[in-house]
Amino acid sequence: MDQEKILSLSQCFRSSNQSLLSMASNELLVLYSNPDSIPLLLSMFLEYDDDFIRKNLLIGLDKALTDNNINKLSPEKLSIVQDMFVNLVFSLTDDQAFDDISNPLFFLYHKTGMWPSLQQYISTGDYTKTRYFLILNHVVSKDINNEDSVEQMIEFVTPRLQQNLASNQSLENFFTLLCFISSLAVKSKNRDFLFDFVDFFKNALHELLQNLESKFFANYLEVLRYLIAGGYLDFIENVCPLPNLLQLSLNPDLDYAKSMTIRSFFNETLDLCNYDSKTILQFLEMIVQLSIKFYSTEVDIQTQQIDDYFKFFKLLSIEECQEFSNTKIQQLLQLNSIPSICTAMSIYQGAIIRGAIFENVLNLFIQCYSIDNNDIKMIVISTLSDVSEEISVQIEQHSTTLFSMFSQHLQELTSVSPQLREQPVMSIFDAFKTIIDCCPELSDQTSISLMNILALYVQNGTGIEQVQALMNIYLIIEKNDKVATLPTTFSLILQPITSHFAEFRNLSYNFLILYVTRYPRFIETQLNMIILSISNENDFECFGLICSLLSAISISFKTPQIREFIISKLNLFVDVCNCNAEANFVLYQSKGIVIGSLLGIMISYPDLVESLFPHAVKGIVDLIETENINQFGRIVKGFNFLSSEYIKIDPNSLIPIFDAISRKLNEKSNPESEYYDGIFILLTDFYNYLEKMPCLCDILVVGVKTFLYQAQHEKKYIDRIGFSSAFIRTVFQNISTDPIKLIAQQCFPSLLEMLESNLYLPSIENHIILVISSIIEGNSDAIPDSYQQPLMYILMKIMQSATMCTTKSIVYLIKCLAEEKPAFLQSNVIIIFQYLVNILSLHSNNPMILQMNDLIISTLISLEENIVFMSLNEFFHVISPYLPIYSDTMEMSYVYTFLLVNFNSMNVENQTRFIESNIILLSKLQINQVLNNYLQIEEVVGIFNTIKAKLDSIEDSQSYIDQLLSSDEEKRAFLKNFNYIIGCAQQLAQQQVSQQNSE
Repeated sequence: MDQEKILSLSQCFRSSNQSLLSMASNELLVLYSNPDSIPLLLSMFLEYDDDFIRKNLLIGLDKALTDNNINKLSPEKLSIVQDMFVNLVFSLTDDQAFDDISNPLFFLYHKTGMWPSLQQYISTGDYTKTRYFLILNHVVSKDINNEDSVEQMIEFVTPRLQQNLASNQSLENFFTLLCFISSLAVKSKNRDFLFDFVDFFKNALHELLQNLESKFFANYLEVLRYLIAGGYLDFIENVCPLPNLLQLSLNPDLDYAKSMTIRSFFNETLDLCNYDSKTILQFLEMIVQLSIKFYSTEVDIQTQQIDDYFKFFKLLSIEECQEFSNTKIQQLLQLNSIPSICTAMSIYQGAIIRGAIFENVLNLFIQCYSIDNNDIKMIVISTLSDVSEEISVQIEQHSTTLFSMFSQHLQELTSVSPQLREQPVMSIFDAFKTIIDCCPELSDQTSISLMNILALYVQNGTGIEQVQALMNIYLIIEKNDKVATLPTTFSLILQPITSHFAEFRNLSYNFLILYVTRYPRFIETQLNMIILSISNENDFECFGLICSLLSAISISFKTPQIREFIISKLNLFVDVCNCNAEANFVLYQSKGIVIGSLLGIMISYPDLVESLFPHAVKGIVDLIETENINQFGRIVKGFNFLSSEYIKIDPNSLIPIFDAISRKLNEKSNPESEYYDGIFILLTDFYNYLEKMPCLCDILVVGVKTFLYQAQHEKKYIDRIGFSSAFIRTVFQNISTDPIKLIAQQCFPSLLEMLESNLYLPSIENHIILVISSIIEGNSDAIPDSYQQPLMYILMKIMQSATMCTTKSIVYLIKCLAEEKPAFLQSNVIIIFQYLVNILSLHSNNPMILQMNDLIISTLISLEENIVFMSLNEFFHVISPYLPIYSDTMEMSYVYTFLLVNFNSMNVENQTRFIESNIILLSKLQINQVLNNYLQIEEVVGIFNTIKAKLDSIEDSQSYIDQLLSSDEEKRAFLKNFNYIIGCAQQLAQQQVSQQNSE
C-alpha cells in the first residue's frame, strides 16, 4: 500500500474544489477498506507531526478500524498492530497527540483480546503520567473480571496511585485518577480501598471549586453520581454531604455555571439515594432558593429545563407534592418578581407532571401571561407545552380563551420592529401548535380568527415568521375542512410557490400534498396548475416533495393522462434510488422521501411493482449501510404499500434489506446510537414481513435494551423512546414464536420493576405500560402464573396514581389482561370494574374524553365476557348512559357485536335504552365511512333492525325522534344514514338468498 498516495490524496482536502474532494474521499475509502491500511496509518502517525496530516490520518484510522478489517487481520498482523499502538503510547511526548490516538487505541482494545505488549506497558510504564491510569482504567473495565484479579490489581496499583498523587497535581490527572479509583472501587466492592482516598476526593473538590474551568467540576460530580449508583452513598457523605453540596450552590460567590451543574447533579442522582420525604422536602426548600438565583441571573428556556421539580416530586406522594406546590406557588406569586414568578411556573410544571390536580389549572398560565414581560411570557408558553399532554382536556375545553389571549399579543407585536419581536412571535406560534395538537377539531369561528392573524405574518412578516405562520396554517387546515376550502385560504398557501427560495416553494408543495390527499374534489380544478408547477420545478432541494406530490396525485386521480405524466418522471425516481452522496449530495438527501413516494405510486399502479420495487429495495439498503438515519422516517410514508391488499410481493425480495440490517447489528452496540431509531422506524412498518427476518430476535434484543436504557435516562431520550417502544410492541403483538416468547419472558421482570418504582415521567411510564400490554396481548403464554400477584399489586398501585397521560394505557392493559389472562384479574375484578366506571365521563362533548369512554366501554365488555361477575341487565344498566360509542372507531365492531348478540337477553328497559343510543349513533357519524372499515354490514343492519322495530311499534315515530335529537343537523344526519342502511339491508338480504340458493 502506497504511503505517498495517502499523503497526496490527503492534500486534496486543503482544496475547496468539490469534485476533487469527492474523488479523494472515494479513493481513500477504497484504501481504508484494506486491513493493511491500519499498520500503515499508525506508522505514518508516528512519523509525521503536522497537525493537518495527523488529523487526516486519524480520520483514516476511524474508517479503517472496522469489525470487518479487524477480523481479516491474521493473528500475527493483529499482534503487530497492537504493539504499534503501545509503542505510540511510549513514544508520544505530546499529551494532545495521545488524546487524539486514544480513541482508536481503546476501540481496538475493546474489540480484541488481551495484549501482551499492553501488559508489559502496565508493568513498566511511567505511572506518574496521566495516560498510564487512563489506559489502566480501560484494562480494569474489560479484563479484570474475578475477585482474585481485582484484589491483585488493588494490591498492584495502590502504591503507584500514592506516588502519582505525590508527583502530579494537574486537573487532568485529578480527574483521571478519580475515574480510575471509582471504576476499581465499584468493580471490586472493596470499601477499604475507596475510603483510603477520602482526603484525595475532598482535596479534588476544593481544587475544582477554585478553578474557573467548570467542565472539570461537572466531570467530578459525574464521578460522584457513578459511585452513588455503585452503592457508595456513605462515601460521598464523607467527602461532601449532599445537603452541604446543595447549600454550596446557594453561595453567592459560587459562579452560575457551577451552581447549575450542582442542580443537574441532583436531578440525575436523587432517586439513587433513598432519602425519606422529610429530607426531600428540606431539599426542595433550598431548590426553590436556587431557582430564584438562576432566574435572577438569566431567564431562558434552557434554565427552565434544568430547573426540573418533577425529579423531586416523584419521590413524594401526590398529596405531599400538592401541599408543597400550593403553598410555595402562592408565596412566590406574592413576591411578584420575575425570578419568583418563573420559579412558581417551574414548580407548577413539575407538580402537574407528577399528577397533582389544581382547580382551574389554566388560571395560573393566564395570570402570569398577563404580566408585561416577554421573558415570563415565553416561560409560560414553554411550561404549557411541557404539560400539555397532562392537561390536554383542559386545554381543549378552554382553547378559545387561550387562542384569544395569544392572538391579542400577536396582534400587538405587529407594531414592534422585527428584530425585537421575533423571539416572542416564535414563542406564540409554538403555543398555537400546542393548543391545536390538543384539539381533535377546531370550530369555524376559531379557525377563521386564527387564519386572519396568521395571514398578517404570512404577508408582512420576516422570512422565519412567514415559515412558522404557514406551518400553523397547515395544522389548522388539517383540523377544519371549511377553512381549508375557502378560496382565500388556498390563495394564501399558494403564495410561496412563486418564491425564488426553494424552502418557501416546499411549503406550498407540502400544502398541495395535503389538499390532493384530503380534498381531491376541491383541488381537481387546480390540477393543471399543479402539473405545470411540477414541470417547471428544477431545484434539487424541492425534488423530494415533488415526488411525494406525484405519489399523492397518482392515488387521488387515476386518469390515463395523470398516469402517463407520472410514468414519464419515473426515471428520475429510479436515478435517486440508485444515486450516492458523492454524485449529488442535495439530491441524495431526498432519497428517503423519493423511495416512499415510489412505493406510493406502486399502490396506484400495481403493474409497475415488478420493475420498480427492486430499485426501492436497493435504495433502502444503501441508506441502511451508509447510516443515513434522517431518511428512514421519510421512507415509511409509503409503507402502507406493504400492507396493501392489491400488492403482492415475494418476501424474499426483502432479504437484502434484512441482511443489511443484520450486518450493521454486528457493528453497532451502543444503545445511545440514533442509528437504531431509523432501523426501528423502518421495521415497525414491516410488521407483515418481520417473521421472515433472519435476525429478528437479535434486533428485538437490541430494541429491548435500547428501550430500557432510554427509559432509565428519560429526559435525554423522551423524544426518541417512542421509536424503540413502537418496534418492540409491534413484534410482541404480531409474532409469538418460541424465541420471541423467551425474550418477552426475560424482559418482563425488568418492565414490572420499572413500573413499580413510580420514578418515571408519565410519558415514559406510558410506554412501559404499553410494552407490558403488548407482551400480554401477543405472547401471554410466555408470562407464567407466578406473575399474577406482583402484576396485580403494581396494577392497583398505578391505578391510584394515574395521570391523564397514563390512564388510557392502563385501561388498555386491563383490556389485554381481560382477554388473554382473565384469571389474573379474577380476585380484583370488582375494584377494577369500579375504577373504570369512575373514569367514565357522563354527557361529555370533549372528543378526547369520548374516545377514552369508548375504550373503557370496550374494556368493561371484555371483563363481562371473560369474567362473569354480574348479570347482563345489571351490566348494561351501568354502561348504557355512556352509549353510543363513535369516537374510537377501532372499538366499534367489538362493542356492537356484543350488544347485538345479547340484545334479545336484555329486559325491555335496557332494550329501549340501546335502541335510543343507536338512534343517536346514526345522528353522529357517516355510516358509509365506517362501513366495512370499522363496522361490518351485518352489524350495521343489526343496529338498523333494532331501530326499525321500535319505530314501527310507535304511532308517532317522528315525535319520538324529535325528543331524542335536539338539532336539525342531527335529524338530517339520522335520516340520511337510516335511508342508506335500508339499501344495505336489502343488499344483505339478497346475499343471504343467493347463498341459500347456492346451498
